[in-house]
Amino acid sequence: MNGHYSDGGLYILLSPLGGGYYHHALYIHVSHPYGMLYYLNPATATSPSTLCDQLTEDIPTSRTIIAALLIDPDVRDHRLASAHDILVDTPVPPVSTSASTSADIASASSAWVFSALTRLGAAVFGIDEPVAPLMEDAVLLASFAASNGSSEMRESRTVRAKRKAAEMWEVRKCGVSGCETCAMLLQRGCMDG
Repeated sequence: MNGHYSDGGLYILLSPLGGGYYHHALYIHVSHPYGMLYYLNPATATSPSTLCDQLTEDIPTSRTIIAALLIDPDVRDHRLASAHDILVDTPVPPVSTSASTSADIASASSAWVFSALTRLGAAVFGIDEPVAPLMEDAVLLASFAASNGSSEMRESRTVRAKRKAAEMWEVRKCGVSGCETCAMLLQRGCMDG
């Protein structure tokens, strides 16, 4: 991965299934290297699809995950417990047979992640953007990674915009006499004198 997982970060993870399809999962990075992974186990001849939720330390070093999209940077403490409860209570979509294709598995895992994120958003989590574009961005990130043989990690558009706004606020409140950055912002009219 070309980045580090942020403690308290909620990520959409994608792993290739073949044929341009990706298995979707959700991951909350609790504290390096530990996190909670939530993913769909496809149906077999003897069992239906199930949700797997597990504490893991393997995600930061995983070579099978090719895309990680940060969608909420602050899932900690009571929010972590609430998120866990919501995720494990999200119904698992059925996958018809054990001979499911990559497309079936990708569709089912994507549907579960979509449903889980919708439930998290309804519970007033920091997911301040529509779920469908988030899912599209995650797939585009995975496609980009697959096309150049890499693994990619990015922030969602809203997370990036919030981070940049916070950084700008820090610069704006600097106010140190002679600070070149403050002088430049004052000159451009971005800051009150």
